[in-house]
Amino acid sequence: MKRMAMAEGAAVKRLGWAIYVPAVLQHFGLGAVTLVIPRLIAQAAGLDGTDVESYCQIAMIAVGIATLLQAWGWRGIGSGYLLPACFTGIYVAPALAVASAHGLGAVAGLTIIAGATQLVLSRILRQVRGFIPADVIGVTVLMIGLGWGILGLKLICGVSAGQVAAPLEWLAAAVALAAMVSLSVWGGKVWRRVAVLVGLCAGCLAALLLYLMLGTEALAMPRFMLAVPQWPLVPISFTGSYLPGFMIGAVASFLRVAGDVVASHQVSDQNWKRPNTKSISAGGVAEGLGNIIAGLLGSMPINSNSGSVGLVAASGVSSPNVARGVGVMWIVLGLLPFGPPLLLLIPASVQGAAVFFTAGFVMRAGFNMLTQRMIDNRRGITIGSALIVGLAFDEIIHALMLPMVVKTVFSSALITSVAVAIILTALFRIGVKRKVATVWEPAQGDEVLRSWVETNARMWGARMELVAKAEAVVEEFAQAMDVLARGPVEAVAQYDETALRLDFTWAGDALPGASSSRVDTGHSAAEAALRLAAMMIRHQGRTTLPSHALPRVVSA
Repeated sequence: MKRMAMAEGAAVKRLGWAIYVPAVLQHFGLGAVTLVIPRLIAQAAGLDGTDVESYCQIAMIAVGIATLLQAWGWRGIGSGYLLPACFTGIYVAPALAVASAHGLGAVAGLTIIAGATQLVLSRILRQVRGFIPADVIGVTVLMIGLGWGILGLKLICGVSAGQVAAPLEWLAAAVALAAMVSLSVWGGKVWRRVAVLVGLCAGCLAALLLYLMLGTEALAMPRFMLAVPQWPLVPISFTGSYLPGFMIGAVASFLRVAGDVVASHQVSDQNWKRPNTKSISAGGVAEGLGNIIAGLLGSMPINSNSGSVGLVAASGVSSPNVARGVGVMWIVLGLLPFGPPLLLLIPASVQGAAVFFTAGFVMRAGFNMLTQRMIDNRRGITIGSALIVGLAFDEIIHALMLPMVVKTVFSSALITSVAVAIILTALFRIGVKRKVATVWEPAQGDEVLRSWVETNARMWGARMELVAKAEAVVEEFAQAMDVLARGPVEAVAQYDETALRLDFTWAGDALPGASSSRVDTGHSAAEAALRLAAMMIRHQGRTTLPSHALPRVVSA
């Protein structure tokens, strides 16, 4: 497998130190906000003091290794995109329950199982991709962006889980967010690349000044505690309790990393057309291995950092070398006694400003995936239902009298909305033929044939650009059949989520070959039109479809 480094279409390919270092710091700072999750898990297991810090250090090392694996992009391991790892809220509910009942060792054991589940999913991706079309991935990316933005807003307001914020701390976050937005919108190319880093620095400076003026009303000073990493901190154990929650979480995490890989490709390649199954599978392998290693280290599950996708879109810096720098930084700080306390120097509300800022770019990638597809009633119901359920998740989960095991399995808006999308996609596949045929008379004109192609393409959810070019092929073909066909034409269309193939069979003369498609002034008007139509068919076919799915025209 070739190295899949994301150089094509990237805004910045070769990085100097002036770009590289700020890029690493921005992506690291964006992921550092999620360090609160392993703190909550450790506290739920009854740890305190240096043991909590030691657990966070082990978790930081695991995130660093997973980040390096994702950036590897070789031999089927890692997507090769700038997509660092971070801690995820997908597993928070089951992990808290397991940590409280069975300890951190059971969390580590279930993390290993979650990683193995992701490895299996990455290997059967080709077999199940029909149930995970581009619009389901688009819904996933859109919900990731929404969740990321809501998390950022909660951090700004000081109401996120585990957050201790001063009443006026949001003022520093407002300064940080204003700096990021100003540089991103009105700043030049150089300033856009460092907008998040400048915003974080401005927010920290504002927090310090507010603290000097207003004291604890403006900033809640964290407690610092140094610790040396202890490994193994806890013995690994396996329990069947909450196994469904972790396995569903593994599926949701796999879909999240799939969405992040697709979004990373899209924001870095202006010519993006369709998801790349190989890079998605390699990204899933890297995350599965990362979770297995995290479990062996005694840590909790991890996931791709969706905010980094938005940061790539905002800054234009997409080199995977940045991800490698981020991974090394996680590992180095995890080995140092002052690593976790150092991250507490950035107020959570200021980090929330960076999270909120990048969320819009993640959502933009999701919108682009959805709007590039033709949407019929089935897909409209699927997309609408998934988004509505995801947005109303908090109200639904509290209003319905559901068993605790169900609430643990469907523990987040992302898991629930993606589950709805996949279930409805599978349900609506009933009665949809992936291969259809019709008989067309040249006297009917090209409108009938074009309408037939569009109707089926809409039902399949094909890309609008692909359908437009296919209709252009059909139009030229219809003009050629006025001259060549002696009777009805049999048309066959088939679609497999990656290519649209058209086959035509008729009794009569064949299309002019590629070597005889030149149009000279000595040709009659009908012959010139025929040769021109043949050239257009071949040109549109080659620019529309992959080489293995060119339109096949057969004369009988």
